[in-house]
Amino acid sequence: MNTMKPAWFALLALACVLGESAAANPGPARFPDLSDDAEIHHAIDEARQEALDTDRLLMVVLGADWCHDSRDFLDYFDNREFAALVEERYVVQRVSVGYYDHVRGVVGRWGLPVIYGTPTVVIVEPASGTVLNRDSLSKWRNAAMHEPRDAVEYFDDFQAGPPPAPEPTSAALRLALAKIDAFERLQAERIYIAYAELGEEMRDLGDTRPGPDFRRKWDSLARMRSDITADLAAMRARARELDRQGVTDIPVDYPHYPLFIDSTDS
Repeated sequence: MNTMKPAWFALLALACVLGESAAANPGPARFPDLSDDAEIHHAIDEARQEALDTDRLLMVVLGADWCHDSRDFLDYFDNREFAALVEERYVVQRVSVGYYDHVRGVVGRWGLPVIYGTPTVVIVEPASGTVLNRDSLSKWRNAAMHEPRDAVEYFDDFQAGPPPAPEPTSAALRLALAKIDAFERLQAERIYIAYAELGEEMRDLGDTRPGPDFRRKWDSLARMRSDITADLAAMRARARELDRQGVTDIPVDYPHYPLFIDSTDS
């Protein structure tokens, strides 16, 4: 990978203000340069088998060398306490998302609709393939804002062994959560369209200074990705609270997210 700093790295660094992944001089490649989804799945399968054989969990780090937060997350492994915890309890597989090329084909194996930033760290119980941290997948997209101790506390909460049995739910809650899931999948499709357009522009920019149109698109996607993760968590929490209150027809309010791919936002 070219270790020179393309002009758009400086622009993406401004995304730190919005809590998004920030670009920096990538230096040596730290995420595997696998050519297609099949190679990525093969690498994940091998890591999963190792986790099974050694009674550990599988940690899949989805990131990119151009992403400052992805690289900051990998720096946690230089911390002795974190490295010891990971060595004892996890098998780690790093996955490069490229310029958003390798997202849908990878996360679909776990039933995830999309990722909302880089890095996204997926903790998998290897026997069942269950994602154990589904409710907090977006936490490490702001890795630069955390300390290694935060990572120790977070990853220490997960233990190898069979995943916990799902809690029983009412028909009303199942219906409400299914509606929220469908809404998330719909928004994920919009994000994939945005990823495809921005990814191509990032690849083509090289050392060319990006113009205001690129920044407008990046900021538009940054706002959506920040808002939707908080909104989805709040929607699901509200549905569960109404269910506890005995509501049998749980209403679901759907937020609207303007995005640069919309004809009204172009």
